[in-house]
Amino acid sequence: MNATLNNIDFEPLTEVKAKLSEKISLIEQKRRLLAITVNGKPKVMMVPYEEFLAMCGGGLSTYVPRKISLEEWKKQSVHRRAVSKSITDLFDMKSLSRKGQKPYKRDAVKKFK
Repeated sequence: MNATLNNIDFEPLTEVKAKLSEKISLIEQKRRLLAITVNGKPKVMMVPYEEFLAMCGGGLSTYVPRKISLEEWKKQSVHRRAVSKSITDLFDMKSLSRKGQKPYKRDAVKKFK
C-alpha cells in the first residue's frame, strides 16, 4: 500500500486516546493509515503491522525470540543485580520522595517516624 492523502486519516490525539481500540480495528480492517495530530500538526503514524513489515523490507518478519533455560536465566541474575545496583547507587535513595509528593507533606510524615 502506498501512502497517499486518500488513505490517511488525520485525527487528534485526544480522539485517538478516547477510542484507541476502535481506531486499531479500523486501521486493521480497512488497511488505512492514521496520522495522530497534536495541536493540529501530524506527529506520529499508526500503520497495520503487515504494512510496517513491508516498509522494513521484511527483515523483521523472520525474527524469532530466543528462549533460554531456567538455569541460564538464574546464571544471569548476578549480572541483573549488578546492573540494578549500579543504577541505584547513582542516587541517594533516602532523600528521594514519592513522585509528586510536596516537601511540606514529606516533612510532616517524618515527624511521626
